[in-house]
Amino acid sequence: MELNYYPKTLTSTDFDQKLIVPMYLLGNLFPDPNPDSEPIPLSFKDERGKEYTFYLTVRSWKPGQIRYDKKPEFMFKEWHAFVVEKKLKVGDRIFFWWDDRGSLRIRARHPPSLYSLFGTTFLH
Repeated sequence: MELNYYPKTLTSTDFDQKLIVPMYLLGNLFPDPNPDSEPIPLSFKDERGKEYTFYLTVRSWKPGQIRYDKKPEFMFKEWHAFVVEKKLKVGDRIFFWWDDRGSLRIRARHPPSLYSLFGTTFLH
């Protein structure tokens, strides 16, 4: 089993306004919304199986801007509740990945690990 997770180091913007995620995650891990479309709800499970729903949106293009300038972000309200609950701070890292059951996962501070149990390998 391949260990495919995506790290993000948290910045002050991630605390004060919204969680900005790298553009390369669009189409790889997250859907690729059009600018000005309705926010897309994405459900994540943490290491204990608790579910969180964050809303993915893409900032509008400015006149003259081309497609590769998209800025994907998760809206503040639900994201901020996760930050408070997990007691995150600037510089902490979060990790995103798909588990073997097809669920989006999120973990704070420590990357997921591969475990093997009775001949089955899984990412947790």
